[in-house]
Amino acid sequence: MYLYQNHLGGLYCSDIFFSVEETYCEQCGDYDWYLGNYDSAIEVLKDLADEIDANDGHGGYTIEHILDDVLYIFEDCPDYKTAIKIVKDNRTKESEDEE
Repeated sequence: MYLYQNHLGGLYCSDIFFSVEETYCEQCGDYDWYLGNYDSAIEVLKDLADEIDANDGHGGYTIEHILDDVLYIFEDCPDYKTAIKIVKDNRTKESEDEE
């Protein structure tokens, strides 16, 4: 799955890759950002760990949004408690120092 950050906020997945031109918004002149191609929900959680708020005030995307609106499509989508552990275990040292 190809993961994108919507220029208006939030994340979405697509099973097809979009070119930059295809993610352009004519109304505001901005683009959606391609974040990567993922085969696993766990890969996404690990890769975006610094960007996910695991109900501890770090990151921007809420864990609920990530699980319910984005990662549910993956067969290995973890439960809520496991997802929080994955995020916290994969944050960079810099983020851990902020706690």
